[in-house]
Amino acid sequence: MSAGYRLGSALFWLVGWALAWLFFRDDAAQLPPAAKWMAYALGIVVPAWLLYRIARSLADLLAPAEVTGQVLTVSQVGTFGDPDVYEQLSRSVPWFVDWNRRRTGGPRLTPEGGIVGLYFVVVDDGRSDETQPWVATPKLADRCAPGTVVRLRGQRWARRMLAAEPA
Repeated sequence: MSAGYRLGSALFWLVGWALAWLFFRDDAAQLPPAAKWMAYALGIVVPAWLLYRIARSLADLLAPAEVTGQVLTVSQVGTFGDPDVYEQLSRSVPWFVDWNRRRTGGPRLTPEGGIVGLYFVVVDDGRSDETQPWVATPKLADRCAPGTVVRLRGQRWARRMLAAEPA
């Protein structure tokens, strides 16, 4: 999930939580003591968690991570959908399908008949013994062949690759 989507959903839930708290705070005061303390605790914990998600999303959007390392593997995230439905979509909304292909380079059809929209790209930057995959569009995954050294820019918490180029 990209940082922009996470930011929007966290803001949506924060506003919804604030509105619910405004409308039901008088009802919370009439609850039994244990339930009242639980409601007040949730009134603090949930907004704090949402504010934390907003801060992480803003950090991803405003200061993307830059990583240089060797590509260990590139693999499909999974297949989904029906190619016939995708072809039907491309006939009924061709401008959207063309825009999506130009923007992301995909989705792509597999020999088995599934649709691949995303890839996992594992890059070893030498910082630790463990590596985590970055999520890449087909266009970005094409730039990352196993064994090559790449410089990528991405969202550190969403693990979403924004750009990739040979180092």
